[in-house]
This record gives sequence, structure tokens and C-alpha cells, in this order.
Amino acid sequence: MRSYIFTRREVELLKAWLEEGLETQETRKLLSRIRINLPRLTQHILLMTRAARRLQALGRWDRRFRLPSKLSR
Repeated sequence: MRSYIFTRREVELLKAWLEEGLETQETRKLLSRIRINLPRLTQHILLMTRAARRLQALGRWDRRFRLPSKLSR
């Protein structure tokens, strides 16, 4: 699984567009890809959120993986 949605350059473009209204051809392409991909990305984020909540409910949210008590002996 990737650990990011936007590249560094895309983050810079979006910040410039949001904060300063700066819009280039590159920005327009990025905004178009956001419109096209948002439904699928939203579904993936919801799925990831459900998995995170389940991990929390199971006590497995901390960063260290722990074996179930039956297997840890």
C-alpha cells in the first residue's frame, strides 16, 4: 500500500491553487484527475477507516504487532 495520495509536486500545486489561485496547465490536469478519481478514493478511504476502527476495537492499533495470546507462548 502506498503511504501518500499526492506527490510532493501535486501538493505544491494544490496549495498554490488553494491559497493563491495560481492555476497552470499542470494544475488543471491535477484537478481533472481529482474529479475523476474522487469516488474510488473516497471508497478506499472509507474502507481504510473501517479497518482502522476494527484494529482499535481489537486492541491492535499500536504500532507493534502482537501475536494472539494463544500463539505468544
